[in-house]
Amino acid sequence: MGFSQNTLAEKLDISREHLAKIETAKRTVSLDLLIDIAESLDTSVKELIDF
Repeated sequence: MGFSQNTLAEKLDISREHLAKIETAKRTVSLDLLIDIAESLDTSVKELIDF
């Protein structure tokens, strides 16, 4: 989507540091926040967690 971490974090109302820790699996993420991330990136939760 071309979002920077800062932009996405602001959109999600979380800190950039929190988002970075989620991205690097250093912090767990709630289902609600995972859904918000997927919606913000115009994708599905399955796409985010399927690897």
